[in-house]
This record gives sequence, C-alpha cells and structure tokens, in this order.
Amino acid sequence: MASFATPGPSLGDEVPGLARARFVKERWKRHVAALGTLATLAALLSTPSRAQDTPSDAASQTDKAANTPVPAPVQTPAREAPPDLTRMNAQAQAAWLTQAAHDGRLEKLDDAQLVALFKTVSADGLATYVKQGVSDLGEYEFEVTRQERLNSHWQERPEYLDVRYHQSPMQIYAKWLPGGPHKGQEVIYDETRRPNQMFGHLGGIFRAVSIWISLDGPFAHSQSNHSLRDIGLQYAAFSFAGEVAKFEAAGVGAPTQVDVEEQHGVRLVVFTWETPTGRPAFYAKRERLGIDLRHPWFRSIESFDNDGEPFEKFFYDKVVPRQFGDSAFDPKNPDYQF
Repeated sequence: MASFATPGPSLGDEVPGLARARFVKERWKRHVAALGTLATLAALLSTPSRAQDTPSDAASQTDKAANTPVPAPVQTPAREAPPDLTRMNAQAQAAWLTQAAHDGRLEKLDDAQLVALFKTVSADGLATYVKQGVSDLGEYEFEVTRQERLNSHWQERPEYLDVRYHQSPMQIYAKWLPGGPHKGQEVIYDETRRPNQMFGHLGGIFRAVSIWISLDGPFAHSQSNHSLRDIGLQYAAFSFAGEVAKFEAAGVGAPTQVDVEEQHGVRLVVFTWETPTGRPAFYAKRERLGIDLRHPWFRSIESFDNDGEPFEKFFYDKVVPRQFGDSAFDPKNPDYQF
C-alpha cells in the first residue's frame, strides 16, 4: 500500500541553500541545550546541600559556635562604700577626711552615704578637721553673708561683705557690697598699728569722712554682735572646738542630726547640735554648722536661742588663698575710698 508521508531529510542528505542552514542551526541549538542541562545536573550532584551535612560537619559547626567569644556586658562600677571611722582617733579621722575632700572621694558619695559616713565622725574628729583646715589659711580673701538679731530685732536684709584677711599679725580689710543695707562702707584693722581701733567710713554720702573708732564700741556693735576680729574662718573653727569640750562635759557626744542640703548653690553636710540648757552655759541652744565636700572649714553657721529663734546666720563663700602686699591693709591704697 502506497504511503502518503514525505520522508524528512537525514544528515547525509544534501539540503540545498537556506533550508540546509536552518537545519544546521536547529541541530546546534539542541546540542547546546543538552550540554547546559548536563552541566547543571553535574553541579547539583557535586555540591552537598545543608540538609545532607554529615554528623561530623554539624558537630564541628556546633563547637565553633560554642567557642565563639561572647562580649561581656558592660558593668557599671559600684560606688565605694565609705569607711566606718569610729575605730579611728580624732587625728586619724581628720586626716582621712582631709584626704578624701582633696581627692574628690567625698563629692562622689550620695546623700545617704555622706550621712552614714559623718555619723561615724566624733565631735573631736570634726573639730580637729576644721581647725587643721583653717591652719593652712594664713591669708585669704572671701565673701560672707551675715544676718543677725540686733537689739532684739532680726535684720530684714543680710549684709554682704568682701573681706581680705591676714591671720598673724591680724590685719583685716572689709567692704560692704551692694544688696545689703550698708553698701559702700569700708573698714581697715591692723593690730600692729592700733590693736583696739579700726579705721573706716560709712557708705553713701558719708563715705567722704573716715575716722578711727573703737573695735568693740557702741558704733561697731550697732551693725554686728561680733568684733571685726571674729570675721574670719579661724574664729568659727576654734569657737566650735571650744563648744565641743562643753558638749562632752554635758554628755552630748554627737550631733542630734546630720543632713545633706544645698545652700547658695553649694552641697553641704549640715550638723545640728542641741545643748541641754542653752544660753548662757552654751553659745546657743541649737546650732547648725555646714561644711562642703571640698574644703575643711565651715561654710554655714546658724545659731538659735533658748526660744528656738535665730540670732545669727553666716555663709562663707569664694574663699581664695592670697599673698597680700603691704598696701592691702593700708588706708592709702588707691583702690579703697578712705
């Protein structure tokens, strides 16, 4: 039976012209495609998948992860706890406090730590601390804010003074600053010239007249209950040391209360001392004395009478050691207005 299909050309058949070229091109494309498929299959067979990792490979990776160092968490250093000073004598306590104030350890303590620390300081230790502190201040300049009860009346406004002070021989220059009731007033005291008198003038229109007045006369005490000689930090330190002896004799061995306060922008440790009988046996019925955390001397003093009313309040500021020349305590100094 005759077949109606037309036999296709073979490689051996001769295909003329364009038909032969198309035939070769198609065969080449199939050849390249087959080679690409074989190459892909070979790559898949030669590269093991992660799911086919051997047990030894998995163990190796586990060991590597276990041995990888993990950064340690950042630790915040804990504040050093203050020591218990009760086992030290007064001199050792004062030496420790002086060094701790100098190197900044006191400033680093929080309020609770400061209270706990100073509750372990004896009255003698505190007195020794402030006495030794002012012993290094032979001459210095400072400002003092003071407010007192004069003739039974509490001053409505405090006085502000700038003071230049030389301990031995005692020489003092004081100027009353703006803001207080006697601004512009000046006095000079030099115990080598007139030990019982000071030279000064009032403020305002009266400053043109300078006169010698008694150091402890009525005019001087019209503005303060204290002598001008009491104005320095030494007086505060040694007066407290004298009171400590009375405290101990009366069985008062420690302050009633220790607080941390901020006064005039300064962080202070404030000691409250209550006396059994008050005045006149003691200087005050209650006293509050403040020290800062960098300097071994009193910065604040508040004294209360037997009725609990304040009769004086002092704050010492801007204490700077100086080396004064001869003109610092000379009324002829052109910077002064005598």
